[in-house]
Amino acid sequence: MLMTSKPLSSKESPIQTGNSCLLCATDRHFLVEILDITDNAIYVSFPVKDFLVSGMSVVLEFHEADGYFECSTKVIQEPKERGDRAVLRWPEQSYWNAHRDSNRVATDLTVHVRDVSHPRRYDADLINVSTGGALVRTRAPLGVPDIIELTLSLPGEPLYYVKGRILHLGRSGCPGDPKLRIFGIQFVDLPVEAHDSIARYITEALVHGGC
Repeated sequence: MLMTSKPLSSKESPIQTGNSCLLCATDRHFLVEILDITDNAIYVSFPVKDFLVSGMSVVLEFHEADGYFECSTKVIQEPKERGDRAVLRWPEQSYWNAHRDSNRVATDLTVHVRDVSHPRRYDADLINVSTGGALVRTRAPLGVPDIIELTLSLPGEPLYYVKGRILHLGRSGCPGDPKLRIFGIQFVDLPVEAHDSIARYITEALVHGGC
């Protein structure tokens, strides 16, 4: 299924002095170390200068064998020189994301999504899909844990209307469009026919190197 997320208490937080993690910013990933922590801030090593900017949104990822902790935060102070530490705001919550147990493939398809309680549909970019769920990018005003309907039309396959639950969301990386966000969706009660349709699409994409 799609990665599942659950909030963690402060006692479970992986943000501890000496721990290493990935710092993700504008689609780039840097290996950093937690140098110090306070009640309000996290001090991390950072390998380059002139990249982080005060106010920039970043994500810390602490990876383990069966998933990773995800902590969204912002830069309070950027490093001024190479080797300087960066200061990050303490995140309000961290999430544990379990790895999927079904394969997924990237797509360049467009789908339609809507909240099941509202008739209006919104265009959405289908970033990837599996038999357990999907990742979409859209301006639809949705949130966790909304139940949505997704209009799924894969090449060579019938049209299906499938239900899903939004498990997590994030920024699209497009600063000029604050309404554009990325949503992780877990399918709910997926019909057998739709499951088989997605499975055929994934197999075709894997065979032809489409992922």
